[in-house]
Amino acid sequence: MITPDSVRPKPPSTRPLVACVDTIKPRGFGFAQALGSSESIFLNEGRVRELGGPDAGLPGMLVTLTVAADAQGRLAAAKAAPLRLDDADAASLLWAACGGVAADLACGTLPAVPPLLVMAMAPAGIARPAALRALAAPGADLPARLEAFWAARPNWRPALLALFGELQEGRAWPVGWAVRDVEQATENAAAWARLCAALEARPRDWPAGFDAWPHWDHADAASIQRVGLLRISNSRVAGQQFAAAVVEQRRRTVMDAARLFEALTPDDHALAGLWCRRSDGNDPFPAEVAQMLTARAAEKAAAAYLNGLGLAVADVAIEQLAGSTDAWRVMDLNVDGMHGVDVKNIRRSKYGRLQSSRWKVKRFKRDASGAPVLLCGVSSPHTKLQYGALSCQDFGDSVRILGVTSAGEFAGLRRAFSHAGGITVRTGERLLELPAWAWDYPIAHYRQRDAALLQLREVVAGLPSTRLAERWRRGLPAVLLALWGAAPPRPDHTPAQQRLLQRLAMAWAGRQQVPRLAWWALFVLQTWAQERAAGHRFDQDALLPLFDNPLLRFHLGPNQAVGTSPGPALGIDDPAEMLPMLLRALGRLDAALPPPQQLALSNLTVLFNGVLVGTFPDGRRRTLLAHCGGRLPDLMIDCGHRPLVYGEQVSCACGRLICPKCGTCTDTRYAVCEAQQQRDEARRPPAVEQGAAAPTPFWQGR
Repeated sequence: MITPDSVRPKPPSTRPLVACVDTIKPRGFGFAQALGSSESIFLNEGRVRELGGPDAGLPGMLVTLTVAADAQGRLAAAKAAPLRLDDADAASLLWAACGGVAADLACGTLPAVPPLLVMAMAPAGIARPAALRALAAPGADLPARLEAFWAARPNWRPALLALFGELQEGRAWPVGWAVRDVEQATENAAAWARLCAALEARPRDWPAGFDAWPHWDHADAASIQRVGLLRISNSRVAGQQFAAAVVEQRRRTVMDAARLFEALTPDDHALAGLWCRRSDGNDPFPAEVAQMLTARAAEKAAAAYLNGLGLAVADVAIEQLAGSTDAWRVMDLNVDGMHGVDVKNIRRSKYGRLQSSRWKVKRFKRDASGAPVLLCGVSSPHTKLQYGALSCQDFGDSVRILGVTSAGEFAGLRRAFSHAGGITVRTGERLLELPAWAWDYPIAHYRQRDAALLQLREVVAGLPSTRLAERWRRGLPAVLLALWGAAPPRPDHTPAQQRLLQRLAMAWAGRQQVPRLAWWALFVLQTWAQERAAGHRFDQDALLPLFDNPLLRFHLGPNQAVGTSPGPALGIDDPAEMLPMLLRALGRLDAALPPPQQLALSNLTVLFNGVLVGTFPDGRRRTLLAHCGGRLPDLMIDCGHRPLVYGEQVSCACGRLICPKCGTCTDTRYAVCEAQQQRDEARRPPAVEQGAAAPTPFWQGR
C-alpha cells in the first residue's frame, strides 16, 4: 500500500565537520575546505551571515558546519557557526582531523585547545594558520595547556617552543618558558635575549635557586650584563659611570684643528714669527712659519685642555713678546701658579700618525726654583700656510692631547723595571723624543674614572658565591681583577695567561689606582723578556683577551667601539693604541726569532725612545723592535713607519733595522751609519755632465 509518507522525498543525510573558510565571493556566498580532506563546501549567503557576514574577515577562520551532499555529491553547509574552544564535539572532530595523535591530552574546560595546538605545530598546510588564529582567542590559557604537552611529549619540545614564540607575538615570555627555551639550545643567542626580556618584564618571577643555574656558564656577555643589572647590587650605577668617564676622557682630548687655527690671534702670529726668525735677516720659508704657528696652536690646545680639567692655567709663552720675564725659556704654561708645563708639539709623520714621537727639545727642564717642568705632548697634523692663514693639509683633521710626563716619572719607571729583571730601561741626557706610550694624563683627567672603578671594586668585593655572580665577575678584564687582587687566575686560563696575571698581581700589589700607560708598556716588554728567558713563546693572541671588558662595552652602547682596545678597557686613554700595537709587535718578534732554546738573548734594553735592543750569542748588539727615524726624501717629511721588527725587516751592518718605506736605519740625530751613507749615495741621481739635460724634478712629473 502506498502512503503519502512513502512518496515524500527523504531529507538528505547530514554530518558535522570542522572546516576552514577559503573564500567569500562579492555576491555574498563562499566556500570552505574540510580539515583532514580536500572536500570543498558551499556556503550560501545565509551561512555566511551566520558566521558574521562577508565583511567579518572570514577567510582563514575555523568553523563548525553541518553539511549535506546533493545528488552529484557536492557538499553544502546546512548550518554554520564559528569554532568554540569549549565545544567538546568540535574537539572530537579536530582530533579526528589531526589523526588523534595526542587525544589522551584532551581535558579541561576548553577541550578544543589541545587539538588546535597539535595542528599549530604542524609544519605546513592550511590548518596551521587557521589553528593559530583560533588559539589567539582570549582566555585560551595557552601556557597551562602547553605544560601538559611539555611533560607528556618530550620529543615535541622544540616545536612547542617555536609555537610558543609565534603565539607571544613579540610580547615577553613567561620566565619559566624562557628558561626552557635556553635549556633546549644554550648557544642560541635569541633564546638568551628572550630570557633577559622575560626577567626584565617580571623580575619577581625569578626562580628559586636560579643564581646557581649551570647554564649561566654558556650565556653570552651581553646577557650576563643585562641579568646582572637585576641581581648584582649597584652594578648599573658603577658600570654607567665608568662608561661615561671613558667617553668624556676621550672627548676632552680631541680638538678641531681648523677651529683652533682660526682662533690664532695677531699676537700668536707675532710670537711664531719670533720663533722662526732667521739669523741672515731673510724671511723664513712658509713651511717654517706653518710649523711655528702649529706649535703655538698646540700650546693653546694644551692650555684649553688643562683649563677644562678645572685647573688655573697661565700663558707664559706669550710673555716673550713683552720681554718682562724669562720664565718662557723653561715653560710655556703655568698651572695653579706652581707647576710649569713645557708643551711639546709632535707633528704626525707619514706612517706614524698618532704614534709619532719626534720633536725638537734638548732635555727635561726645571723652573727658577729648581722644580721639574712637566712635559705635555700634543699631536698635530701637517699644516700649510696660505695667504697668511694656517690650515690642515688633510681636511677635517684634529689636534690631540697625548698626555703628560715628567723626568721623575720616567726615572722611577727606569729604576722599578731595571731592578725587577728581564729588561734594562735607559734614559738619556739628550731628550730628543719619548716613545708614544710614555704619555698619559694627569690625575685630574681620571677623577671620574677612579671614582667609578672604586665603586666597581666595592661591587666585586660584595659579590656572593654563586655561579651567576662568578660569571658576571668575568665581565671585567682579568688584568683589572689581578690588579685588585680580587680573583686568582682561573683554571680555564692558559699557562701563559696565568703567568702574566700572577706577575701583574705581584708587581702592583698594595696600590689602588690603575697603572699609567708607560708602566703597562714596560710591563709588557718585561713580560716578553721573562717569558723568553724561561723558554716560553710569547702568545699575544692569548694575552689580549685578558684586557677584554664586556661590562664597559655593554654600558657604552652605541659608543662601544671606544672600549674594544686594551687601554680604554681599563679606563686608560691610549689615543695612539700603543698598548695593543706593542703586544702584537712583540708577538711578531717572537714568531720571527728562533725558539728561546736555540737563540738566547741577553742584556735586553729599552732605550729612552722606546727602541728595544739585545745582545745575540755572537756578542753583537742588534735592534729587535723600533720605529723609523728617517725622512721620506721625495716628500721631505718624517717617515715614522712602525713597528720595525727583527726578522721581518732587514738588519743593517750596524745592527739597526732598515725601514722598508724610506730605506733608513739610523736617525742622524743620534748616530751615523756608513752603510746608510752608502745606500743614500746609491739612491742619489747621477751627476749631470756639462751640456747634458738636467733630470726633471719629481714635483714636475715626467
